[in-house]
Amino acid sequence: MRSNSSPFFHRGPVLDPAYFFGRGEETAAVLGRAAAMESCFLVGGVKRGKTSVLLHLQRDETLRQHGVNPGSFLRPYLSLEGLAGAKPEALFHSLLREALRCPGSPAVRRAEERLSPMGELGLAELESALDELDAAGAKVAFLVDEFETVAENPDLRHSFLSAVCSLAARPNCAFVIAGDSPRDESVPPAQGETGSVSDFCTTIRLGRFTRSAVRDMANALSDRAGRVWDVDPDHIMEWTGGEPYLVQLACSVLWQRSGEGARALTDADYAHASAEFVNQSEAFCHCVWRRLSEPQKHAVLNVLGGTPGSSEEEAAAVELIHADVLVERSGALMVPSRAMRVFANARLKEREQDSLDYLFAARLANNGATEGRPATDKRTVYEITRALAEAAEARDELTQGHSDATARLAAAIGERMGLSAEEIDGLRIAGQLHDIGKIGVGDHILLKADKLTDRERDLVRTHVLVSTHILEALHFPWEVKPAVRFHHERLDGSGYPNGLVGDEIPLSARVLAVADVFTAMTAARSHRPAHGREDAIAEITRSAGTKYDPQVVAAFVNVAEAGGV
Repeated sequence: MRSNSSPFFHRGPVLDPAYFFGRGEETAAVLGRAAAMESCFLVGGVKRGKTSVLLHLQRDETLRQHGVNPGSFLRPYLSLEGLAGAKPEALFHSLLREALRCPGSPAVRRAEERLSPMGELGLAELESALDELDAAGAKVAFLVDEFETVAENPDLRHSFLSAVCSLAARPNCAFVIAGDSPRDESVPPAQGETGSVSDFCTTIRLGRFTRSAVRDMANALSDRAGRVWDVDPDHIMEWTGGEPYLVQLACSVLWQRSGEGARALTDADYAHASAEFVNQSEAFCHCVWRRLSEPQKHAVLNVLGGTPGSSEEEAAAVELIHADVLVERSGALMVPSRAMRVFANARLKEREQDSLDYLFAARLANNGATEGRPATDKRTVYEITRALAEAAEARDELTQGHSDATARLAAAIGERMGLSAEEIDGLRIAGQLHDIGKIGVGDHILLKADKLTDRERDLVRTHVLVSTHILEALHFPWEVKPAVRFHHERLDGSGYPNGLVGDEIPLSARVLAVADVFTAMTAARSHRPAHGREDAIAEITRSAGTKYDPQVVAAFVNVAEAGGV
């Protein structure tokens, strides 16, 4: 439980009651319901102490401290973590086995002799054993850990939840279920079935430690180590946001910095220990981050960056408030711990660096005549541009090759229209780079299989402006930026970003628009199948004069008839 001689830091569940802090109210709430045979769902994030609470509920002394008589109140503990692939029968057997192992079970010998040779038992055998326990005056509160594992097992998800609902309705049976998510979706019922966690469980959340809980823990544990240790709980709360695991870690770092409590901590000690704490907390932050959905990750980054999010990201932010990952203070959302702020800021910089990488590589391609380096030739520009386009498309296998195909078709249309070699080269590069701005759009929007909301559609449309921003400081040998910025404009003014009409749209953008639409239509996307070649050509032809330049469409049709697409 301890690291070196520190009385604070532990890596697993807290088994020794002397080290169990900050959970008195939650433990009392759980016990109050369990003793009345009312089930509850104990919710908390990573290392919030769910398992520690369940294991402390098995101690008779814990019950006595909270005014509950342990008497004939059985509290079998079962973690589902190792049963991810189990059949319901195996799980019922495990529940029964743990119940019969409880000290004081009046049916231990009789039930074990009768049931142990039978192997895996079904729900009927479990209910029969509960009948025997009921007849003997025994109540059973099953302490079930890692309940979200059920959602990963279709055999359990489809039938176990409804069985648990049935068992929880018995007068002598209740469940204390621990899991990460407060939402019923963590264990959805099968289609056509009824029953969810909220049908039979009251949610009890394990929150963060308060300032007073941090102070009490620091004082009590330093006393156990024989020291009178004056540590500032405000520093610890700022570093950790009251996250229990991080509080233990922060105290351990400060304990070592103070010579195991032998001297008072100075401002320099806090500054030095803060850097060490952030370094040691990274593994915990990684663990929390991995469990977030993509919209939730983007919601955290939006909070740090001060940028608005899509409707899905805003909904994810609300989820994170309920999950106690984000907190709302003075009407604003914030990440409560320095540890997670530093970690998430690093992720935010990675996202920003993606854009800078495109800019840097393109500058190398076009401004190579620096520090005595010879200017980069056009062939190198082509190669680097294509590499940038491939990197931008790597997020979605369905779009891989789109920029390359658009570039080839735009160049072929330009040749058919008799444009100059410089104009054709510019179209080719614009075709490669026209979608690089989508690096600023989240995967959960770009890869969404359902119809986009209006807010999500507006976010996708910003990609032309992001693309233009990335290209703004570059100096290509050809005209590229107008085609990239305006390739979603339409002759009738229905396009974006500026709603240009007719000849207000640069010719290069009108050419790129047709090439982009055709290659997009004839490839599958996450929200639709691919259109047939002839259907796509017919659709573009019908829109000549309204959406697309008739001369460009005519040249496109000639390219298509010649086998160019």
